[in-house]
Amino acid sequence: MAARQVGPYRLRRALSKGAGGSVHRAVGPTGTTVLVVLAPASPAEAVSAFVSRVNAAAIGTIENSSLYEDRPWAAVPASRPDVAWGLLGQAAPAAAGAPAVSSYVGSGPAGADRPESRAEMLRRVYPRTADSYPPPSAARPTRLLVAAVTTAVLITVVIVTVVLHRPAETSGPLPLPSPTTTRNPTPRGPVPTRDPSSGPRPDVPMLSHRWGVTDDVYRMALGGVPFAFRAPGSWGCMARGDAVHVYWECVNEQSKDPVPSVMRLFVEPCSPCTGSREKALVDALGSRRQARADLWESTKQVETGTRVFEEHLSGQAAKDTWPHDYALIRQLDENADGKPDAVLIAFAYANDDDRLGTEKMFGDLYDGSR
Repeated sequence: MAARQVGPYRLRRALSKGAGGSVHRAVGPTGTTVLVVLAPASPAEAVSAFVSRVNAAAIGTIENSSLYEDRPWAAVPASRPDVAWGLLGQAAPAAAGAPAVSSYVGSGPAGADRPESRAEMLRRVYPRTADSYPPPSAARPTRLLVAAVTTAVLITVVIVTVVLHRPAETSGPLPLPSPTTTRNPTPRGPVPTRDPSSGPRPDVPMLSHRWGVTDDVYRMALGGVPFAFRAPGSWGCMARGDAVHVYWECVNEQSKDPVPSVMRLFVEPCSPCTGSREKALVDALGSRRQARADLWESTKQVETGTRVFEEHLSGQAAKDTWPHDYALIRQLDENADGKPDAVLIAFAYANDDDRLGTEKMFGDLYDGSR
């Protein structure tokens, strides 16, 4: 990590330092001002507590994070100093140094918040694709006039075409196109086209359920994942990470639980895909986020190139955290040459209401591309 550079952010000024970590004002690659919160260098208990607070943060309050580095960090919108200091286990001091409303992504007319656009998210999470997603600029009158004229011409052409080719009579209602269920951006990698198969699976409980024809599902086609999989209709996925390690975080957006169920999905090259190489990837990408130092050792091999893990808690232990934990590690042959060249790492925490849907998602992740 270069001096005063944390991920894609350049630190400008330290606002707070303590045993729980530090808060810094920083500037992103697009000039956006954010608050970067760094975990303490030691002890391990303080680092683990910081990671737990980031994982438990409310959806939408963490702009970016990287929890698998030597010094985990998280980026928070400059308008949310309460969240930044909360990651240190502290209350934000008065006048914590948040910039003016107009200087951070999310400002709008009269200071009203607006959601970050897809282009802004892609420039932040994937700086290498910035050329494909130029920053939004003020509309120019000439462009508006050209767009209006072009739209009018196209509408006229469509109307004339419909009138000239309209049949004299019809025998019934015209068929409607089938709706698409893919609703996720694909900022990197090929667009998945292969759906999961319905072949046999290992005899383990977490892979024993399959989707039914009446289930409300979305077809998740995520960039970098070489196949599509199905998820409950209330779930959504967003890209997280940085330009080096990108992963997908899927959550139940309509959960009634205080902390919703969550699944994190990585696809990383591992050629050659040896056991030691896979273990190193799991340790680097998964263990800190799973808050389980022995994640690889906890999994069991169910067939060549595939390992699974599941744990179900009850009583007070289930009330203190998610009651259901799952993990799937499997080799992929993305080049279709008979040799594994990538590894899929997925782990999830599920509440009781989401247990069945989570297990069905893991079944699809097992089936995909087989």
